[in-house]
Amino acid sequence: MYSNAQMMPKSIRRHCAISAEGEKLLEYAVARLGLSARARDRILKVARTIVDLDGAADIEPKHLSEATRVDDLGPVVLGVRGWTSTPRPELSAALFVGE
Repeated sequence: MYSNAQMMPKSIRRHCAISAEGEKLLEYAVARLGLSARARDRILKVARTIVDLDGAADIEPKHLSEATRVDDLGPVVLGVRGWTSTPRPELSAALFVGE
């Protein structure tokens, strides 16, 4: 495997483990946006790439938030510590500057 994009479902489960808070956030996004299992896996792969670029060890909720938005999967703005259906510019800005 040369890139995170090449991960198969078994590898995703092994290399893209997330916390209970992260799981809750991801499931909310999946339900809210009506995403498929394939889209969920894509979010996890993008989040893993963000973590790798960030130099972090584990996928955190902020990485999932950014991955959902980077993947352009919908209008919901996912916050660093939770989620909201109302756009919050301060959260969007914080995600891109690494706060």
